[in-house]
Amino acid sequence: MSVNRSFSFVNLGCNANQADAERIASALRRDGQREANSPQEADTVVVMTCAFTRERQEESLAQIRALSCVPNRRVIISGCLPDINPSTLGHLNGLQIVRPRDLDTPEWSLQQTSS
Repeated sequence: MSVNRSFSFVNLGCNANQADAERIASALRRDGQREANSPQEADTVVVMTCAFTRERQEESLAQIRALSCVPNRRVIISGCLPDINPSTLGHLNGLQIVRPRDLDTPEWSLQQTSS
């Protein structure tokens, strides 16, 4: 269980991401984290990506790079980018990938996901 840890979201995706984001938020709350006021204040940031257009992919990657530069910050990537264009994430280290389809498996937990 995390002590005094916090999380926040950056939602670059569509409305379908909102349901997935809530499921991830529930898991983070069960882990003892509280929701932060902003991504800048959070220990864990979940980036709900979009890969619908090249511009949205680039925006998602720029956010991921900026957020992952903060030492000791946990960055979780979800949304459609990991499924549609996973090669764009291959060069980024230390990321945790949560694919929407993973959320539907009974054994899913944040500890089981990997980059």
